[in-house]
Amino acid sequence: MKLKFSKIIIITLISVVSVVTALIVFLGPAEEQTEIVLKDYLIKSVPEVLAASRPAQFAVSPPRGGFDYENLSTQGKIELVDAKGNDNSKFFDINFKANDQGVVDVNVTPISSRFRPGKYTVTAYLPTSQGIRDLSQDFYWGVLAINTNKSMYLLNEQAYLQIGVLDDFGNTICDAELELRITSPDGEVKILNQQELSSYHRSSAPAEVIINNSECGPNNVIDTPDYYAYYDLAGAGIYQLELTARTKNGERSLKDFVEVKEYLPFEVERIGPTRIWPKAIYEMKFIIKANEDYQGFLNERLPQSFEVYNSGGEVHSVDGFLSEITWLVDFKAGETYEFLYEFDAPDISPEFYLLGPLTMGIRSYRDNGEIFWQENRKWQIANDDATGFTDPSSNGTGSTCASPANAYTSNDVDTGCNPTASQGVVDVDNFGFAITSTSIDGIEVRVEAAINNVPATYYASCQLLDASGSPVGNTKNTSNWTTTSDVAYTIGGTSDMWGTSLTEADIEDADFGVRCTTVKTSGTPARSLLVDNIDIQITYTASSNNAPTVTSVSDSPDPVAAGDITYFTVDWNDADSGEMAKAHICKTNAISSASCTGGSWCDSPVFTNRDPETCSYTTSLSEASGTAKDYYAFVCDDEDACSSSSSGTFTVEDKDPTAPADLLAENMLNPVNMADITPEFSSVFQDPNLDDYATKWCVEVNAASDFTGTDMWTSDGDNCNTGNSFMTIIDFTDPSSNGTGSTCTNPANVYTSNDTRATCSDNQIIDVDTFGFSIPSGDDINGVEVRIEWQSEFGPKKADCQLLDNNGNATGTTKSISTDSGSDVTQTMGGNTDIWGVSLTETIVEDIDFGVRCTIDDVSGFSDDAYIDNIDMSISHSDPLSGSTCDQGDRCQDISYSGSALSLNNTVYYWRTWYWDHDGVISATSSVNNFTMANQGQGVRLQGGRMQGGRLK
Repeated sequence: MKLKFSKIIIITLISVVSVVTALIVFLGPAEEQTEIVLKDYLIKSVPEVLAASRPAQFAVSPPRGGFDYENLSTQGKIELVDAKGNDNSKFFDINFKANDQGVVDVNVTPISSRFRPGKYTVTAYLPTSQGIRDLSQDFYWGVLAINTNKSMYLLNEQAYLQIGVLDDFGNTICDAELELRITSPDGEVKILNQQELSSYHRSSAPAEVIINNSECGPNNVIDTPDYYAYYDLAGAGIYQLELTARTKNGERSLKDFVEVKEYLPFEVERIGPTRIWPKAIYEMKFIIKANEDYQGFLNERLPQSFEVYNSGGEVHSVDGFLSEITWLVDFKAGETYEFLYEFDAPDISPEFYLLGPLTMGIRSYRDNGEIFWQENRKWQIANDDATGFTDPSSNGTGSTCASPANAYTSNDVDTGCNPTASQGVVDVDNFGFAITSTSIDGIEVRVEAAINNVPATYYASCQLLDASGSPVGNTKNTSNWTTTSDVAYTIGGTSDMWGTSLTEADIEDADFGVRCTTVKTSGTPARSLLVDNIDIQITYTASSNNAPTVTSVSDSPDPVAAGDITYFTVDWNDADSGEMAKAHICKTNAISSASCTGGSWCDSPVFTNRDPETCSYTTSLSEASGTAKDYYAFVCDDEDACSSSSSGTFTVEDKDPTAPADLLAENMLNPVNMADITPEFSSVFQDPNLDDYATKWCVEVNAASDFTGTDMWTSDGDNCNTGNSFMTIIDFTDPSSNGTGSTCTNPANVYTSNDTRATCSDNQIIDVDTFGFSIPSGDDINGVEVRIEWQSEFGPKKADCQLLDNNGNATGTTKSISTDSGSDVTQTMGGNTDIWGVSLTETIVEDIDFGVRCTIDDVSGFSDDAYIDNIDMSISHSDPLSGSTCDQGDRCQDISYSGSALSLNNTVYYWRTWYWDHDGVISATSSVNNFTMANQGQGVRLQGGRMQGGRLK
């Protein structure tokens, strides 16, 4: 490795405060997924841990009634906020659209090299019939880098695994606890644990342990990985890797694989860094053993923002974001070849980069044609946080160099310092330090400069500036600059106070800084020192961070109708000046690493200094039990110090539907002179529960306004006047046999939830039937819900399920679920009003052959298994009633009159109506409306035509 600087010392703050170290694991073909209920619908399949090499893909399921799809593209918005509260949406290509099932699919892809690893919050703002709804979900993206020295191995080779760990903000972590579980193709499991190694020698490094490299340091420059391991591969096949990283912020897991083949046309080893400090130059090397002849192009792909040196190949742009290095090669079987290039990543951080894959065949990725060979994975590089040193933003009064403001940043725009022209002093100050310390331990000054022309040598003699802008303490000299290329020299150190006793107040003062006088040691007088940048790093012992305190918490409204929003308001204080914080409304009185351990009702989306802070939660019908729900309010600052809790309760009510509104007969209010003898009736469903919906409704028509006269018609007989729930839900019921289509191993293990599981490989089928349902004669079947408790062996698995009819044949709509969880998850398909696209009767669902068939398949190409613990089913049924399902505020489907013959001759009839909500609760009775029939001689509307003025139209 070649460094841009001849001497680099990176010092981080010595702190007694716990540091946020939430990790994400990437480069897994399968990441941990979560499906969390958020408000009244779901953000589904948001990865809790996402590979940095993959785009973020997730789905938002619709609320009842669906999204406002016409306005989705104009009103919908997706935001991405990083761990520091910055909106990073502009650095991502974000696309979203509704699919055939009404689900909004979202795809988020980093633009070029602007991706930054860490914790992200995704917020979806999507239009519904109730207005814009917003949902938020946290996940982690690309904070643990893993590389293997080869993308494919031969029999009996040794794999070299290299690991780099960063925190939420992109800073190096050297004390992560790692465990690597490796499962060989024959099923043998080997667990690799950790040990620290004081020096790095591959030949002497022990196999089958994870080695903590003692050279790892916060944001430092080393040419060896922070963690690494060796593993001896044997037979051909897939070796499954499961890496677990534990820190004080929690645990994250990675699933990956290594492939061994009996033959490879080319054996390619890649030697390069897994973690870099951005202001250094690094080397990437390829060692290629050819087992076949090949003549053509060899291509490496990398970000265009990289500066490439000494490649020996052609460097060209691909698309404005990517570059390629192309070598023209002539490989002979049995020969070994070596290629290398040096690269300098942009001096911004933290960032994440993907290099490769190395290919043979076409000259460029832009060209059409066949790729003869390529690596089967990309090389990953985590770019350290380079912000340990802080730039100034102004000059002191002593500056005499030309354009002294050019020293504020490292950008190759220089300040010229020529002592012979009375231009030998540059002052920089106003660093904007904000620290909370018990003591200042050390001060480092870094000067980046070059000679404007050789021969000449210069050095800089520097002194600190105190809070009054006066030079103070010892004078320190840099090394000599002798070249026209920028080199940075550092003076001072982590325990060097320059002979001063500067305090926190001095360091934070705008006039604190450094004065550097340039001194010529040799060369002609006309030469100048070109100073590109002067920056400072402070090492200090931090004072203890005070946790916030919660003074009060309240919720409103309380009680809240199901489907409506309740708001939590938290009053809080923090003794530390300028602290930012988030409010967390937890379901249990427990919080860890600023996350509710038992789940949360709501959380602040970003850190803020607002007091009081609010967050909101949209309730659901499933929570409307009438029982008060506990909540515990915590406030956590931006150093993860959390308050004690303040508690309260709120109640969710499943309120009865209110009286139907806006009653219309023949689409008119109280129509007169009506000739239609089979009029249609409609009304608008109203319910205080915003996400409730009507399932049935009926109409009563009478000859008297008080409904004591002749009962002309009741659309559902006596059912209209009963307050009983019309719908009966049979709870989840276990099967007791399998259909003839089952091909999974031990299919009978799914009959009960008992941790004894059926094993299903790709394209295998699990059938279950004989549920023993008993349905009253004549009842409608309203819905079928299937519940599966299962897990994946390794990669993502999918289950495509259909109902089985009374002959045991698969029928109706196919519904799909997927998981890559290594522990049991329970997922449901269908619902109380979902009959899977088939006409179901009591006879069908009571038959022993009625059931469900699920076909298991993989998602990512891994040949692994799914383990199914239980499949059970729930049925909802009801007395037949009129009407059809409709949503809150909607005019429901017309009901046509089919009662006794209506008299003409200006006869007045009266009508009223009721609704039932989703769980069969009847509404209040509507107002009484009327309609007046026409005179006989005015014409009678007949079936199939209209008599008007003696003329049939």
